[in-house]
Amino acid sequence: MITVDPSGLVRFRIYLPHAQRVEVVGSFTDWSRQPVLMKRVPPGWWEIEFPLPVGNHQFCYMVDESIFVADYGAHGVSMDRSGRWLSAVKVTTSTEPPIEVKTLGRTRPERGGDLAGETRTSVPGRAMAG
Repeated sequence: MITVDPSGLVRFRIYLPHAQRVEVVGSFTDWSRQPVLMKRVPPGWWEIEFPLPVGNHQFCYMVDESIFVADYGAHGVSMDRSGRWLSAVKVTTSTEPPIEVKTLGRTRPERGGDLAGETRTSVPGRAMAG
């Protein structure tokens, strides 16, 4: 699981009691070239926290230098070209949590009611329209 504070500090945490070594690898570590070693916290948790720049990042955990594990408690998952599941983490600069705004790729009308086919987009510091 991950948590992100408003300053961009990300805490990575996973329960792997039988692992000997767990590292975070991702787009922010040049994948396996600069992994970040996690600390073991009894009884079987592994955790580390460090700042990430603003943006969308992909990552996974590398267990015992050979097994890649996705974090399904992150901000989403996707599969890469090799069939490996990757997790997503989004870092924003806002000191307020994002609030959902309904959009259709254009400005939403001021009148009330839901629109068919709408999508939801996060906009920091904005109240939900409609």
